[in-house]
Amino acid sequence: MKPLIFPLYLLLALFLLTGCQQSHRQGIIALETDKKKGNDTTAFSEQEIYLRSKKHLDSVFNANQETETFSLNLINGAVHIGHLFTPTAKDAVLGYYENDSVLNVIVLRRSFGRWDTLMKERICPARQGALFMDDAYTFSDWNGDGIPDLKVIKDQWEMHTGEISDLWTYQDNRFIKVKGFDKIISAQYDKKTRLIYSYMSTGCADMSMYFGVFKITGSEARPVKQLNCDCCNGDSCTITINGLQPYNVPIGQAYKHVPAYFAEGVKEKCLMK
Repeated sequence: MKPLIFPLYLLLALFLLTGCQQSHRQGIIALETDKKKGNDTTAFSEQEIYLRSKKHLDSVFNANQETETFSLNLINGAVHIGHLFTPTAKDAVLGYYENDSVLNVIVLRRSFGRWDTLMKERICPARQGALFMDDAYTFSDWNGDGIPDLKVIKDQWEMHTGEISDLWTYQDNRFIKVKGFDKIISAQYDKKTRLIYSYMSTGCADMSMYFGVFKITGSEARPVKQLNCDCCNGDSCTITINGLQPYNVPIGQAYKHVPAYFAEGVKEKCLMK
């Protein structure tokens, strides 16, 4: 279970949206480069920093494009090569930032000795960060068809750690963006139920909790159930399901009222209070 905090998510989203609407900063960044005779400080514009980062990622791709599998995640982008979506085709996913709030994602497919573009997306707002860097790009099934899909983290935060992502399902050699998926906080897919689960802390030392259950229907992530569990006061918890009339339960019984996917974690937490 990943504890999150909703107000921080709203503030981050607002901050990043503002960054998309304005041109990125043209400040000067000092880079330290060691030379044979002492240290030298060279100044580059921020735009040049991002261009250099893209050039580096392109060189990494070119150097590894003939390998069977390759994976590299960096704060400023990523390169993944392999049979990512189907065992019969070799694909590559490249991600790079053009500034501090815009992320470009490109999916390529190897065909007759060349790379063809299957998808090119510009994600804005998107925020760089190292918190979930190893999981920034994942290739797994999210809609129950057994075919890997593409999930890309576009925002993350450290306080009550959490993330939001964009998702594209892979169908018939094309990618379809799932509407509403970026509204799901720290989405987790359960193969048994074929449902997507979400959890976030709403404060009170993680004793005020939000739970969400979602399902992908067609090209849209739709809510199945949304529940708030407030165990902040006394020995009881207030449960609110889908915004309906709240009701109280003993704190030791709260786990029976939350989604089964999270029940064990809630049970242990309430026993410790």
